[in-house]
Amino acid sequence: MKTARMVAVGALLMAAAGCGLEEQKAATLIAPSEFSLSVTATVLPDQLPRDGQSQAVVTALVRDARGQAVAGQRLSVSATVGTVTQSEVTTDSSGRASVGYTAPVASTVVGDGQAVIALTPLSGNAGDAVARTVSLRLTGTPNTGAPVAVFSLLPTAPERGQLVTFDASATTDEGARCGDACTYAWNFGSEASASGRTATYRFLQARTYAVTLTVTDATGTSTSATQSIAVVNPAAPTAVFTTSPSSPAILQNLNFVATGSAAAAGHTLALFDWSYGDGATSSGTSASSSHAYTTTGTYTVTLTVTDDVGQTRTASGTVIVVNGLTANFSVSPSSPVINRTVNVSGADSTSVAGASIVLYQWDFGNGLTSSDSGATATTTYTTAGTYTIRLTVRDSAGRTATVTKSVTVTAS
Repeated sequence: MKTARMVAVGALLMAAAGCGLEEQKAATLIAPSEFSLSVTATVLPDQLPRDGQSQAVVTALVRDARGQAVAGQRLSVSATVGTVTQSEVTTDSSGRASVGYTAPVASTVVGDGQAVIALTPLSGNAGDAVARTVSLRLTGTPNTGAPVAVFSLLPTAPERGQLVTFDASATTDEGARCGDACTYAWNFGSEASASGRTATYRFLQARTYAVTLTVTDATGTSTSATQSIAVVNPAAPTAVFTTSPSSPAILQNLNFVATGSAAAAGHTLALFDWSYGDGATSSGTSASSSHAYTTTGTYTVTLTVTDDVGQTRTASGTVIVVNGLTANFSVSPSSPVINRTVNVSGADSTSVAGASIVLYQWDFGNGLTSSDSGATATTTYTTAGTYTIRLTVRDSAGRTATVTKSVTVTAS
């Protein structure tokens, strides 16, 4: 492509060299008469599209004060926008010198829609060292300035993990709202990026972020705007829990319910970690849990809650676990005698709600035992004396309890 452009410029230069100034229908400017050198500058064609490749030829004709062509005159060449093929040219025997010009790309900002090419004689006469200019009109989509990037955010003081909406609708280009004619690129402090006139993001840390919006208009011209966004931590959650029943028995399910909450509006509790004090733990997203203890005792239960942005809070409480099953019995008659039936009843034994006693095991102390699901039993003593009766009961939950009582048996 570069070689092709050079060939095109060369052809234009040759064409320019072979025709007189009177044949060129182009923009022309002649130096004021008070200078010792007269420089006439023309450009063909005198308008180009802003495409970064279209070309024109600028020709200068230098005469002296007598109107004679000046050969060997050096001229410096520059352009306000676009590029010239040479920064310096020298006139030939006809007093002419030519230089190629390439239009700027569409994204180049051109304030008045024109490119101005300046030719300045290089000589020892300070009066001659004044730039002579010629203008060339640039066509295409107007691009008199870069877009003005503007954006807002809601909420304006976001918390870590909170959804923030960014809006670049106020961005303008060429004095009007740019809307969807521009493209929008967001950089959320190197933590993430997004595109679109509006975007949303949740910041991961509590710190100050430099959020940058880069806007590119239809010509490819870009501009950026940056705001410092202070992201703070939300209030920490609260951790509270209740238990039921209040006096749990061994092997009985004890229910735990977390009643704490995320302290900041718009946040939730995401995780509940339980430590039951007997080495057992559980973790989950539900606020409720249950656990059964296998031995009696006092246990410290700890709950740790975690909210949706990772903040934690811990609460502890004490649970007293009882057996939950009571063994008790009565003897009739209360003063038994030898060789007469003695009745025992474990009907006074009790278990926790939801369970029932399923087995009564008796040891009468006289070498005899009994095991039955019924609460009553009988025995006979053949020798007077004091005997220890032991009752062991077991309920439907597998709990056991034992009680002993002494009974004195007389001969009559």
